Amino acid sequence: ATSLAQGIFSSLNAIAGKAIAIEETALENGSQSRDIGTYPSAVIVLLTDGENTESLDPLAIAQLAAEAGVRIYPVGLGSSEGTILEVEGFNVLTRLNEATLQDIARLTNGMYYQAEDEEALQEIYETIDLQLQVDGEKMEITAILAGISLLFLLAGGSLTLLWFGRAP
Repeated sequence: ATSLAQGIFSSLNAIAGKAIAIEETALENGSQSRDIGTYPSAVIVLLTDGENTESLDPLAIAQLAAEAGVRIYPVGLGSSEGTILEVEGFNVLTRLNEATLQDIARLTNGMYYQAEDEEALQEIYETIDLQLQVDGEKMEITAILAGISLLFLLAGGSLTLLWFGRAP
């Protein structure tokens, strides 16, 4: 039982530092409240095979992350041919779902990586770019400059009063 959406959602809860309420039906309809905060320096590294066996849509949760400014770097483990794993006495077929992982990366402004073996995963860890992104914002400074010039005007008038002993 793999849930990509739950993995992303748990990470968003940890980033926000609080439990985020979510309604599955509202999320599916696109009417989910999206006020979870803004975290443009946060990054989620998602190690997965990309299969989603739960009903919650991982792309809908990835959209929440994107709106909060969180980038997701999915790392696809395995191969698209798949393999059979033995889990607690059961044989489970698992395949890499690259399309979903690429969509998550594209949606959140992240980057998708694929690791078929341990060496590839180690190389990804060494090359993944998790640096802080800072976006400049324009700020109106007219009021600040007007306030500074008013201070200079008052200082000049005060100095004139002191120097000449009368108002100009």
